[in-house]
Amino acid sequence: MSKIDSSVADILVTQLEFWTGQLVVIARQEERCRCELADIGIIVKTGKPSMSLRDRPVVTRMKEKLLSLYQKRNSIYDDMAAQSAQLLDEQTMEVVLSGGPEPGSYLSWQPGEPVIAWWRKKMDVSSPRMLLPGIDPESTKAFLH
Repeated sequence: MSKIDSSVADILVTQLEFWTGQLVVIARQEERCRCELADIGIIVKTGKPSMSLRDRPVVTRMKEKLLSLYQKRNSIYDDMAAQSAQLLDEQTMEVVLSGGPEPGSYLSWQPGEPVIAWWRKKMDVSSPRMLLPGIDPESTKAFLH
């Protein structure tokens, strides 16, 4: 990988870290809102909340917060898609990008990985992650900030 390629890769990893970090924050805030609503007997499903004119003011405020978080999440997904990236797994926060070493394969990155060094044949968590050709396994050791 040339110096230019390396700096572009570093910027991409930084962007992936930013996106996944924001998605984690949004998920925590959504969970808090849903728990507060559940405490007063209101169950709101995952996804875009439905608003009602019959909602009490406190419920309306919480649903508006959920709607705002829903829109932020979709904005991040749109930004990711513009870079050919997609969240594959919400548990590990794995992101896949087009451009793996085989036709139709995907690059794979998870938070804490210092470089994009893995790939999958399919966009499926059951498809094993494989080390990219020519990557030193030592360079892939994950770290946390």
